[in-house]
Amino acid sequence: MGVTFDWPAGGGADIEALYDEVAAEVAASSDRAAVLALPERSALLKRVKDMPAGRARFEIARALTARAK
Repeated sequence: MGVTFDWPAGGGADIEALYDEVAAEVAASSDRAAVLALPERSALLKRVKDMPAGRARFEIARALTARAK
């Protein structure tokens, strides 16, 4: 089963809300909770905060998908 996301381009998204949205999508697609420990989450959000929204979504989804396996 593959995971598909609709990633709009753009920037300026609330990074915390974006993380929560992507986490919900990953959980729904994989039937598993995708959770990062707080230090990992903080590091990820710091790394993606200046990226365009589409790229940030990709990076967040990649990190969470790896964790959901």
